[in-house]
Amino acid sequence: MEKEEHDQIIFDRFLSVQYSLWNSLITFNSILLGIISILYVLNPAMSKCFVLWLFTSCSVSILLIILNYLMCKYFYKYLAKHNNDNDDVKYYGKKNYKHFSIGYKIQNFNEIVVILIIIFNLIKIAFWIAFHV
Repeated sequence: MEKEEHDQIIFDRFLSVQYSLWNSLITFNSILLGIISILYVLNPAMSKCFVLWLFTSCSVSILLIILNYLMCKYFYKYLAKHNNDNDDVKYYGKKNYKHFSIGYKIQNFNEIVVILIIIFNLIKIAFWIAFHV
């Protein structure tokens, strides 16, 4: 197997895992929003601040994931634009390495924030159910 083929297989697997993570986080946020709605319907006396916080944090985490998708799209559009000439790719790759490195760090930060928001929301919901149901 040639190095380029191997690199392409690794890259495809990386993308598959990354998109699976993002899809699962979006799905989990949607489930959390559903749970919050059901709890509020079952107990209208639930604190409005509590419900507002949960809805807002789920919305923020979904927006961060969408931001990751957009950054990824921008990166692949850039690669497609500069993929015709190898010298061009080398030049722009070196020139913008810092830019894309920062974008990658932002994506990782967004993913960590989303996971922490979900964990925090789960803990809040668990405590609320434990003490109010």
